[in-house]
Amino acid sequence: MGQILQVIGKKKSGKTTTILSFIEVARQYNVTLAVLKHSHHDTTSDPPQTDTERFFKAGAQQVGLKSKNEFFWRSQTADFELEAQLQSLLQTKNQLILLEGFKQASYPKLLLLRPQDKRSDFSGRFDAVASLQPSGNPQAPLDFSAEQTRKNWFQQWLKKNTLLT
Repeated sequence: MGQILQVIGKKKSGKTTTILSFIEVARQYNVTLAVLKHSHHDTTSDPPQTDTERFFKAGAQQVGLKSKNEFFWRSQTADFELEAQLQSLLQTKNQLILLEGFKQASYPKLLLLRPQDKRSDFSGRFDAVASLQPSGNPQAPLDFSAEQTRKNWFQQWLKKNTLLT
């Protein structure tokens, strides 16, 4: 069974930057991983004017695209069961799933704070609290402004969770 780590915080707190650093470390150690992002925006990852986008707009509930090295699946639904999706991802060869967002889920969490944020703005238990902002936040004991610091923290997290030997 794989591990799950959530990276949460408000908009522009550094979630994507942090996850990109984590992906680099995971790949350095050949840890297979998936990333699942939550967005409050109505968005699509299917470029405009492609055949798959045209199929979807025409009314197909699901559209798949298999290219030489990738598979893309798009489904038209407002229903989303996080637990079911995670179980599906963990049934593959993924050793790790990084979640960006999904604040209400109860997996190990890294909370990223902007200078104006308060820890009390977020509920739950956090494995770590950090800030990527140069001025920092006194409620964030970890300074993640340097990429190497983020990578070092994550490497230790991987070791603690037995993904590195």
